[in-house]
Amino acid sequence: MEVKFLSLNLYVGVHENDILTFMQKATLLAIEGESWIFFNEINTCDHIGMLGSLISHRLLNGKKIHPNIRLFAACNPYQLRTKSQSNVGLVDLSKLYEEKGKLVYQVHSMPDQILDYVWDYGYLKANDK
Repeated sequence: MEVKFLSLNLYVGVHENDILTFMQKATLLAIEGESWIFFNEINTCDHIGMLGSLISHRLLNGKKIHPNIRLFAACNPYQLRTKSQSNVGLVDLSKLYEEKGKLVYQVHSMPDQILDYVWDYGYLKANDK
């Protein structure tokens, strides 16, 4: 039995329509059989609410997704900058975003509805990357 696989890398520039188009492709694959759908870095995208509903309730815009779709996702942890990382760049905007400015990258809080599905597998060490 062959399983189909699709992956979508998410980031702040991904629009809702990008996710909808991706899920249309996933649905076409699911008609043929079991399909594994992976969302990478879900909490870096501005559409975490839509993704939360998709993961926890299997709903996309209020409609059930195909039963052959298996959803997987990865999220980024809050990771504070080191002293050397915080001095990079030409403009210092840290006063505007004091708390978030201390993070290596911007992440959104995970919705309560999907926290039951979150496991912490740790992180890669610099030598592992």
